[in-house]
Amino acid sequence: MNRWVLDPGSNAHVCNTRQFGWSFVRKAKPGEVIYAGGQVVQIAEWGTVVLNVRTPSGKAPIKLTHVALVEGFFANVLGLSRCRPLGIHFDSGRDLLYQNNPSNVVAMLEYSNGHWLIDAEENDRPELTIVATANEAHQLWGHASKQAIDHLPESVTGFELVGDNKAPKWKDCDVCIQSKMTQQISRRTPEDTNTTPFYRVGIDLVQLLPQGEACYNGDKYAFHAICHSIKWHEVTTIPNRQKSTLVNVIKALIAKIQRQFEYTVVVFRIDSEPGYRELLYDVCKELGIKIEARAADTPAQNPNAERAGRVIVERGRALRISSGLPKELANELVITAAMLLNITPTESLDWETPYQRVFGRKPSVAHMAPIGCRAHVLDRKVKRGDKLESRTMIGYLVGYDSTNIFRIWIPSKGRVIRTRDVVFARQHLMKNDDEPEKLSEEAERLIEVLDIPTPQALIDIEDLLSPLQKQTYEENNSLTQNDRNDAETATEKDIQFELGNLDKEFDNSATPESTIRAVGEINTKTTCQTDTRTTLQAVIGMVWSGLV
Repeated sequence: MNRWVLDPGSNAHVCNTRQFGWSFVRKAKPGEVIYAGGQVVQIAEWGTVVLNVRTPSGKAPIKLTHVALVEGFFANVLGLSRCRPLGIHFDSGRDLLYQNNPSNVVAMLEYSNGHWLIDAEENDRPELTIVATANEAHQLWGHASKQAIDHLPESVTGFELVGDNKAPKWKDCDVCIQSKMTQQISRRTPEDTNTTPFYRVGIDLVQLLPQGEACYNGDKYAFHAICHSIKWHEVTTIPNRQKSTLVNVIKALIAKIQRQFEYTVVVFRIDSEPGYRELLYDVCKELGIKIEARAADTPAQNPNAERAGRVIVERGRALRISSGLPKELANELVITAAMLLNITPTESLDWETPYQRVFGRKPSVAHMAPIGCRAHVLDRKVKRGDKLESRTMIGYLVGYDSTNIFRIWIPSKGRVIRTRDVVFARQHLMKNDDEPEKLSEEAERLIEVLDIPTPQALIDIEDLLSPLQKQTYEENNSLTQNDRNDAETATEKDIQFELGNLDKEFDNSATPESTIRAVGEINTKTTCQTDTRTTLQAVIGMVWSGLV
């Protein structure tokens, strides 16, 4: 939850992310923890936060000091008890905070879903900023080049590069070596003569997994397109290479370029991939688009698309290796790789991003988190009355649909969901996430400690009865020896006879009229006693005396 909740029961301020105007003061010491329900959570850092709040005179900033940073905590909490020494008090009737005098209002609160929110609306908040070292940015951008990382601060917004260290070169990074290693061939590729965005678009079809395997949703291929002049990437994942599938993808690509980017495709440059070369001729002929096809087995005639396809795969591979995500998410990772490439400074664009060339403004990256980091997702299906059940599901970030809509892989459900209500634990990647094992060890410890009574240790109902109740219990449950013998000699025929008479007994059951009459009697005669007649050692009901 990316809002600040006023908590009258908390004696500390708690922040769940460094993005929210976080200012570091000191590292937390071992033993400095937050107690939340039945959980004990170690505090990572102490710092300060500046919030924009609503006041009678408009928006104004307030500074919170001694704030505990607990990444992944579900909400940001303002502890009311820390405000008391400053003379700040809470008025729940007027939904506000005041200082000393009730007329001196310092913050107007927003009451929402049973909580008082102190921070201003999202549109009124200051823009968030990612603060990262060069190594962290290298990972965040899917192991981009050293030069690209160095140019990030002037190429994007919502990002601050800190520290003196430089991003590693690809030969100094294990993940880069594993994902980018190939034949070391140097060749210069010809430049396109026309620099108009999307004038010439290269197309390639990439197989994501080995033959016979598929992604979690059945996808097997990535349809990849690149604008040669501005290096903009578009990726769509598909389950097959059938004609109907490819036609829909191509038409959707052309429509997106025309309507969202307001450019026109003039040339499609393709290879000789069987299945869509002839298909493209038919589609493009209708749309008036020229086809440039290379000869078979001559990738040099379509170098940009071939190389760009390799870059997409390399970036997706780096994301998977560094995060530890399963290969069945290859379709999600290549789409995310394309998005990251579109916001990465590019040397051929004078270290601007393809995004800036398309939209005329720098991209905002304040929403980004490391791919594969743990995500605490709001579970909207928890029953409202289940107060002690966790309100979140554990998942892992695999991509973005927008700056506030994230794609989260939920392993327990085997699918990817789109959500806005999520908090990221940025330091916990899936490959390093040992939470399930820790939870298992904790469960085993609790099982050993808890003294669970066996059936033989259950309390006898007679121990809870008064002397008079015990006498009544014994009289009602006593059987003579003859009664016991008669019961033991009951035949199956007798039992069947009794069962056969059940329908007759139901005919004599209570009617609505008799029930109303009985309730009327109960309202006037309320003497009752406990009915303890049972062989199960439990009270089974009440018997009302004095009723006709």
